[in-house]
Amino acid sequence: MTTSDPDLSMTPDRSNRRRSNAATADPLRTDVQQEETRQLNVAVPVQLHRQIRVLAAQEDIAVRDWCIRALTAYIER
Repeated sequence: MTTSDPDLSMTPDRSNRRRSNAATADPLRTDVQQEETRQLNVAVPVQLHRQIRVLAAQEDIAVRDWCIRALTAYIER
């Protein structure tokens, strides 16, 4: 009985993950990663959450990073 290598042809292609390199190129995220962080959990209406996800996707960033930008911009205005 011979052992053959598994067929990896159906393995998902992870080379095109959207946020892998975009997140590390974001200077705000780099600053945030260097700071101590705290968890903030906020319940928001479903429609608002959907709008935030769409806006974050349009900027090709994570929802977390979009929220940090929005909060920072609000505080600094």
